[in-house]
Amino acid sequence: MQKVEPLYAVPKDKGCFIVNFAIIGGCTWSFGILLPEISLKFKATATQVAWLPAIACFIRLFIATPANMLAAKIGTRWVVVTGSLLINVGFFLGTFASRIEILYVTFGCIVGVGAGLCYAPSIVILGQYFDKRRCLANGISFCGVGIGSFVLPPVIRYSADSYGLNAAFLILATVVLHICVAGMLFRPPSFYLKKYTQSKCALEKLPETVVWVTEIKPDTKICLSDSITMTASPVGVAGAQEKTPNNDVCCVADTKTTCNDCDVGETSSGFRWRLLCNPLMLMYAVTLAISDSSYGNVYMLMPPHATSTGFSSIKGTQLISMIGITQAVSRLISGWFGDFNVFNKKYIYQGALLVCGTTFCVMPFIQNYVLLAIVSVVCSLSAGSFTVLSAVLVAENLGTANLPTTYGILYSTESLFFLASPVLMGWLRDTTGRWNDSFITSGALLIFGASVYIFEPCAAKYGKKTTQKT
Repeated sequence: MQKVEPLYAVPKDKGCFIVNFAIIGGCTWSFGILLPEISLKFKATATQVAWLPAIACFIRLFIATPANMLAAKIGTRWVVVTGSLLINVGFFLGTFASRIEILYVTFGCIVGVGAGLCYAPSIVILGQYFDKRRCLANGISFCGVGIGSFVLPPVIRYSADSYGLNAAFLILATVVLHICVAGMLFRPPSFYLKKYTQSKCALEKLPETVVWVTEIKPDTKICLSDSITMTASPVGVAGAQEKTPNNDVCCVADTKTTCNDCDVGETSSGFRWRLLCNPLMLMYAVTLAISDSSYGNVYMLMPPHATSTGFSSIKGTQLISMIGITQAVSRLISGWFGDFNVFNKKYIYQGALLVCGTTFCVMPFIQNYVLLAIVSVVCSLSAGSFTVLSAVLVAENLGTANLPTTYGILYSTESLFFLASPVLMGWLRDTTGRWNDSFITSGALLIFGASVYIFEPCAAKYGKKTTQKT
């Protein structure tokens, strides 16, 4: 017999923090600092340069489903470590680029594939480990994005000004190697199962989160507590079936009866195609794709906009750092506060999207640096809230057992928007000769993303009917 001790999920939070710090804060958002230098070195237009983050983000999100399935087969640890090495190779090869088309391959493709292998599996494993404090766990993890956006832009700016563009690439290559260390922290839940001798076990009600049993090998007898025992089988787990509030399914018993309806085994490696017919899933795919891709534009638009307004490049970098650290604080507070369930999370999510979209529309008309900094802080505070709450709402409404498939669908949808959004912003800049229209377009899309969420009650109602039919 084995007993499941309390799962020590802190290492997962540290690992996800480092992944977000290096990939999102470093490779994605902080890379916008280098876009003006890349444009000057390769004599490229804003549209040509915008293809770099567009291709990288598209590939990072598009391969989320294959990355999750691969992690389920060989383990999250090795997938993340491999992705880290690929990102390092991509940045290193970028130092030899003589044309911007070469950067499309080194940064866009190689770095994009590596980031995809790291990012999606780390988010899934975090969602599977936490239930009671899921909001706070996501807040701490996504806090890495803000910290990375605060720390890395000044470092990259100094490297590019003092030693050139290639030195900045090497700095980023060094930073992402730390993901290898983070990847080694990603152990399956079964790692924490300890041998325990138990003479008598009786079936009782399960705890809320039971998705962890997907990692248990067939025919393994374990004792979840002093009164719960179960036997894993190739088709699932033997015995009676118990459903949780999150629609996760687990099977436990003190008998040899096979549970044919148990789909726990599907959680670890199978793609749940029925979710594609779930209206709630489709609604989340649309609203998250629009909001995430639109807000990400601020890191690409702010540095050149600040320069064109008359501010120095250093002040533009300072604005990115302020946005980053404010967003980190916002994500941490939102995660901590969200666990108390004082207010409905979906209303806070909608309000944050509306505030963020409004600040985007106001930014291009501000000529005072202090006022621009204040509006940028308000924008990042609201963005920090909706990014944390979106992950929690997805897990609560669609179930932690569905997370691998759910994030695969969400990220695949977002990839199309991330591919088009930066290019559209660059095209607007080349067409109008200013960044104002790019800011306004991003703000309008954020407001539209908030309006789509109005249909959440209807989508949830029909989503339950669809699930029952399937």
